Amino acid sequence: MPSYMSTKNLRRLVRNLRTKSNEKLPIQQTLSSIRNKSESANSQVRSELERNRRDKSHG
Repeated sequence: MPSYMSTKNLRRLVRNLRTKSNEKLPIQQTLSSIRNKSESANSQVRSELERNRRDKSHG
């Protein structure tokens, strides 16, 4: 695990995010946006793999 992802740093990051933002973005909203991005990235990878598999089977 990278050092910047240590529990202490994550806690500090969360605290900074909470105190800094006057336009507080709800953590739930942030998490769901991250989840959506990762899901779309996953589906892109999956379709890419599927395309490669099809190309190989035709060739």
